[in-house]
Amino acid sequence: WLYIHQCIKMATITRASCYFEPKWQRFMIMPDTSSTNYQRQYSHNYALRLLALRSNIPNLDHGTSVGRIIELREGVTDSIVAGTIVRGKKSERAVVDPVQETSEDEIALEDESGRVYLVAKGDDEILNHLSTGTIVAVRGVVQPHTGIMEVTDVHLPSSPPLPLYHEDGLHKSSGGHDPHVMFLSGLECGVGGEKESLSRQMLLSYLQGLLTTSASKVCRVVVAGGGCGSRKELQNDSLLFGIKELDLFISQLCASGIPVDYLPSQDDPTTVHWPQRPLHACLLPKSNSNMFFRSPNPYEAVIGNKLVTGTDGANVRDLVWRRNGSELDALAYTLDVSHLCPTGPDSVPTIPCQEEDPFCVTTERPHLYFAGNCTAFATREYEGTRLVCIPKFVSSNQAILVNLVNLSCDVINFRV
Repeated sequence: WLYIHQCIKMATITRASCYFEPKWQRFMIMPDTSSTNYQRQYSHNYALRLLALRSNIPNLDHGTSVGRIIELREGVTDSIVAGTIVRGKKSERAVVDPVQETSEDEIALEDESGRVYLVAKGDDEILNHLSTGTIVAVRGVVQPHTGIMEVTDVHLPSSPPLPLYHEDGLHKSSGGHDPHVMFLSGLECGVGGEKESLSRQMLLSYLQGLLTTSASKVCRVVVAGGGCGSRKELQNDSLLFGIKELDLFISQLCASGIPVDYLPSQDDPTTVHWPQRPLHACLLPKSNSNMFFRSPNPYEAVIGNKLVTGTDGANVRDLVWRRNGSELDALAYTLDVSHLCPTGPDSVPTIPCQEEDPFCVTTERPHLYFAGNCTAFATREYEGTRLVCIPKFVSSNQAILVNLVNLSCDVINFRV
């Protein structure tokens, strides 16, 4: 009777709602089109990236600026040149210089004309925090005889402005709650036993309003990858069961009147190379409705009056592995360098684009920027953008609620 009473009570409550417009069209690159050619080298990716971001780098007028690395001259102070950062081990050049074999990193700047090796003059940190694939302009002097450039200053591309949208895209619930978006990741359906299934069922009951009427403030659910368990952990039958379980979970959410966006990750049955294509409709037949949106990875959409951008977290994990920082710092770094995945295609597989680099952030800066499948929840406001690290649900049993009015975050626990 209590269950029936709660269902009747929820039927009289109006759920919060918000305007929604997909903005992920630039990530919908089909690998079988003429815009991609896997027979060509990836130098085109870096050339297109440099072309898109070079003009956004400020403070290039104070000094001797050259257009290409090959135009640098030895001994000229305050020489300025833009290019792509390339990091490697000195031991990788042991064939050329076996005496200098070490395990230390060496940093170079590269463009279509050549490469110059860099060393910091004074503060080593101005170069050490840069990852491979980052577009920068450096100021310094090329030393005679060695050809190594001593760098005194580094400039990153300037960040684009935040977009402005109409305020009428938000509608409160009948209880007066502001619209909220729930972010999930790492559901890993098909993995674990009754405990994991019960946590997902508690989450579903909450969103259906069976636990509390405050769930009416959730106007949308975004699942940031990890819907199925790891392919390394699952056999073929278990993987199929995981997909079916994910399909059932999403269909139950949609049947409750909650729009759901799903972006894939590395363990989902889709393309491996970024941008990853949306899951095929035949994989989730029960979820196919006008309430379910299959997004590519990365994800981008206007929700309410906020531009929301995010990934499954592969770009963040790769940066953490390379830079030894926190996941939140890695997320902020991608905004600093105006590129969602600077280490691709070097260590994150990406499609060899020939027309433009879809990961460049050149026109609009997101209001909300998230990464899924993180080890723990973390958030902070960074230069006007709310950064959110979404933890794996299977290990943390946590869902993240973001208020679309002020972008504040709340954590809801569903631990059994």
